[in-house]
Amino acid sequence: MAAPSSKNDPIKNREARIQRIYQIADLLDNSMTVPGTRFRVGWDSVIGLVPGIGDLTSAAISGYLVVEAAKLGAPKWGLMKMLGNVGVDTFVGAIPIFGDLFDAAYRCNRRNARLLREHLESQTGTADAGPQITNPLEKPGRPKELTHG
Repeated sequence: MAAPSSKNDPIKNREARIQRIYQIADLLDNSMTVPGTRFRVGWDSVIGLVPGIGDLTSAAISGYLVVEAAKLGAPKWGLMKMLGNVGVDTFVGAIPIFGDLFDAAYRCNRRNARLLREHLESQTGTADAGPQITNPLEKPGRPKELTHG
C-alpha cells in the first residue's frame, strides 16, 4: 500500500497553509531593507505607492490571508481584528505620502500572522503546529524591534 501523498494529507496541507501565510506576510511587510538603514519594508509598501489601485491590491492580498486564517479555524474575534488591521492599513495607506509611511511601519500582515500564531499556540501549544514549519516572522539575525513589528 502506497503512502498517502502530501496533497491529500490534511496535516501536511494545514502545515503548508500556515507556512504560506507566514511567508506571504513576511514578503508583504518585511522582505527588503531600505538602503542605508536597518528598516525593513515589504512589497505591500511598494505596491501601495501606486495611487488608488495599489492600496486596493494590497487589501485584496491581505484579505486572502484572512480567508486562509478562517479556514485554519481562527476565532471570529481574531478574524475581526485581522479585518480591522486590513481596513486601517487600506484607508490610512490611501492618504498620499503619510499613508505610504504609515503602511511601511504598521505592517498589518505581520500583525495578522501574529494573531493567527497566538491562536495556534493556544490550540496546540506551539506556534507552527508541526515540526517542519519555520516561522519567518522570527528569523535570526533580524533586529528584535523589527522582528516583532
